[in-house]
Amino acid sequence: MSMARLKYFIIVTLSIIPLVTFQGRFEFPKVFLFLCLGMSLIIYFLLNPNLIFITKKDRWYFAWICILSLNNPNLLGGSYRNQGIIFFICLWLLMKFVSSLDLKSKELLYKFLATTIIVESLIVLFGYKLGTIGDINAVSGFISIGLLFVVSYLPKWLLTLPILAMLINFSKTGFLSLLPYVIKKSNLIYILILIIATFIIKPVSFDSRFENRQVIWHHAVNLIKEKPLLGYGAESNELLFNKAFYESGFPLSNLIVDRAHNLFLDVAIWSGVVGLILFSGFLFEMYKEVSDEGKKIIFSFLVFSFFQPLSVVHWMLFALIM
Repeated sequence: MSMARLKYFIIVTLSIIPLVTFQGRFEFPKVFLFLCLGMSLIIYFLLNPNLIFITKKDRWYFAWICILSLNNPNLLGGSYRNQGIIFFICLWLLMKFVSSLDLKSKELLYKFLATTIIVESLIVLFGYKLGTIGDINAVSGFISIGLLFVVSYLPKWLLTLPILAMLINFSKTGFLSLLPYVIKKSNLIYILILIIATFIIKPVSFDSRFENRQVIWHHAVNLIKEKPLLGYGAESNELLFNKAFYESGFPLSNLIVDRAHNLFLDVAIWSGVVGLILFSGFLFEMYKEVSDEGKKIIFSFLVFSFFQPLSVVHWMLFALIM
């Protein structure tokens, strides 16, 4: 396969991954393809070593990976999301791939991705509220974070499709992650009004302790206090939360809680305060490098990640703004 064909193969595969499901499974097929794509990225850079430039942002990222690997070098991750060490290395390769693309290739990638957002929206509009991602909040977050690609690279009238899809699913977190696109820094009052209105229209449900963020965050903070410096290792939440719920008198039984529903709590659980500082340094350096439009996507991603677990599709959107 020629270099040009390999490049376009990677671009097309990236666009297809969010739509892939297999026998009722949503996350595993996507992660499997993403990790396989990582092998293609390795070949791509082995053939083009001159395309890799190590920046300050990369140093922060790999310092975090090192801390993440100290206590528990979990290569493949947990039983559901499989976001282990290999996953985050592949994510870095994806970031470097996007940053190496010429303007025409990058525009093609973003057009394909915008089309994927439209297809996902149509699937929801045709009555499949879980889309190809398997959770209403996750679907809405994917559409919301990727909305700017639709605005920038497709006819504007198509914007009505993802907006309608989000209205049908009505995910509070999905709507909150739209704020960086529509609210100026000076209009903080509008942010507060929208947040209050969203939670009044559809209040938080406290029916289940296992989906209650207050309970999960409480357990997460206690876990961090037990190992504050370097954490427990990559994607260790599943075993930790199972133990925490059991000791609190509410065993999970057949349920899985594998995330703290907050990215920064997850990072602190995995890699401690040291890892959280390194990961935050990476985010800051990334923020300084990207365009103004890219900054909006970063903020949208962070708003969503503050309340919801991240699927491979959300991490991909995050990586693609490079």
